[in-house]
Amino acid sequence: MSMDHKSYIDHFQLLDIKQISFDRPMHFIIYEKQDVFFLCYVQKHSIRLIMGEAEKDLKEGEVVFGQNEKIPVKICGSDSQCFVVRLSGNKLKYIFEFCSLSGSVESSRDQGIKYYIYNQKNEGLFLQSLFEQLFREKGNYYNNDMTSSILKCIIHMIIRPIQETRNVSENEIVECAKQYLWEHYNEDITLTDVAEAVSVSTFHLSHLFKKETGSPPIQYLIQCRMEKAKELLRDKKIPITQIALRVGYDSPNYFSTVFKKMEGISPAEYRKGFKY
Repeated sequence: MSMDHKSYIDHFQLLDIKQISFDRPMHFIIYEKQDVFFLCYVQKHSIRLIMGEAEKDLKEGEVVFGQNEKIPVKICGSDSQCFVVRLSGNKLKYIFEFCSLSGSVESSRDQGIKYYIYNQKNEGLFLQSLFEQLFREKGNYYNNDMTSSILKCIIHMIIRPIQETRNVSENEIVECAKQYLWEHYNEDITLTDVAEAVSVSTFHLSHLFKKETGSPPIQYLIQCRMEKAKELLRDKKIPITQIALRVGYDSPNYFSTVFKKMEGISPAEYRKGFKY
């Protein structure tokens, strides 16, 4: 079974595109804001991608697709040229979940950077022509079907090799879903969110998850929340109302009801009986 990334690239906004020429040693900040995605295509010679203390050299014809979570990203070059495209869109983050299953995403996790590098020499000229065409259309960002189509084509090209070469096992899908639930347990997430993160239907995910773990995904989410709640309850300084919010419940009363159902005692009783 192959995973499908196509629905993820239908929901984005093109922020801008620049053609950067480094006629002397210099650097260009790709962006300063968090949670902005970027594409950088090396048109001439080579550049260096700098992400805090982490650095990555990119050769002519290579494309990096990245996401920043914490710090600014900049590129450095000398006698080189590149295109830089900045995008926003919540669903684009799922591409990294998709790529991670294949081991294709590199990251500097301490710095909060995820990136995927694509290099297919036989498609280099076509890929360059797409960036050039996108740059020519840069004055028509909004409501422009052409720019949208070009961007979708670029992202399809750089992700397609993973789609074609990687079959993902049922166990890997479930493990990825479990990882997603642990990373987002304190958010208002739905089964649809989890299914999109691992690129399968909600029905298929529910079937696989119950087959592998014995419980549905949302039940596992509750278990994640309760485990984190028990950890927080061991600290008497944190009010129970605050713990409820931290583990994803707006209502402290509902949190207490769920906790008692899962653990057999109330949060207050758990805290009182815990041996410090």
